[in-house]
Amino acid sequence: AREITLYQCQTETLTFKPDRVLVIVGTLMYERERCDEAGQCTTRTEPLGDVILSGTEGVTITDPDGFFQGEILSTTQALRVERDDIYCEAELDLGNRRNGVVMAGTPVCRPVTPAEPQP
Repeated sequence: AREITLYQCQTETLTFKPDRVLVIVGTLMYERERCDEAGQCTTRTEPLGDVILSGTEGVTITDPDGFFQGEILSTTQALRVERDDIYCEAELDLGNRRNGVVMAGTPVCRPVTPAEPQP
C-alpha cells in the first residue's frame, strides 16, 4: 500500500499492476548427493529444515521438519534457499489450490549454481 497526498493543481499518474496473493503450505525437501568412501554416490531426498525461503511475500522460514506456510504471488514459479552451505530452487505447482490456499505438497529443492553478484 502506498499513501499519497495530492494538493490542488498537482497531479500524478499512478500505474498499478494488481496480483493475487496466495497462501502456500507444504514441506520443503532437499535433494542431496552423498558419496561413500568407495566413490559410490546416491541421491537422497530429505526435509530441509530451519531455512529462510526466498520467493515469498514477507519472511517464510521452514520448521525443523521442513514444514512451511507463507504467502506468494500468483505468478511465483519457484522458491529458493540461499544459505552459505545450500543454494537450491524448488519449482512450484500452483494447480492444487482452493480458496486462495495452495497445498504445495513436498516440493524438492534441487541444487543450482548461485548467480554472480552484479557490480
